[in-house]
Amino acid sequence: TIVYAAAMQAYNLLLVWAETAMDRQVAGFTMPVTWLLAFDGAGTILGIAIMLWVWRWLAARGAEPDALGKIAVAGALVAASWALLALATTWLPLVPLLLVIAFFIVLDLSYGWLEAPANGFAAATAPPRLVTTMISINIMAFGVANIISGWLGRFYEPLGPAGFWWLNGAIGAGGAVLALLLRPVVRRLLMPLAPGALATA
Repeated sequence: TIVYAAAMQAYNLLLVWAETAMDRQVAGFTMPVTWLLAFDGAGTILGIAIMLWVWRWLAARGAEPDALGKIAVAGALVAASWALLALATTWLPLVPLLLVIAFFIVLDLSYGWLEAPANGFAAATAPPRLVTTMISINIMAFGVANIISGWLGRFYEPLGPAGFWWLNGAIGAGGAVLALLLRPVVRRLLMPLAPGALATA
């Protein structure tokens, strides 16, 4: 929920910001800000393909992270994407389209590290009769994150765009840290029931 809350701002206030703060001129054509969502969709597909390759590469070396490790990577990627945008907003009067696309590429890399591992964790650790219920509750985190993201929007005006992007980056990083802090706790809780559940999720 924490990582998603930071990520979802890309579909809220970022689009408002891009209307005036992003260079939308492409070969004499003014690009609608909503086209950013098309880049985002393509970036998500690319990000998942890259993620699968990275996981195979890590697994072959016995280094693939467990579910909470993957969620921590997602939080770090979300934080990095917002840091990139915050720096661009601070240094440039008008942020180039390519930098905003780079923001979406880094952000989209995070989704494969977040959603699939979280659902896999719920499926691997829930009692068989509750698997569907637990995955549904896990998906609810996305809805809760959208509500939190909307509430966080209140800080956009007092902080300004760059400050607000840094806030979102800090929230994403906080989600990564929390996932890492919870790893030993979750491992201890799961040990009597399913010793390998966290690693295989």
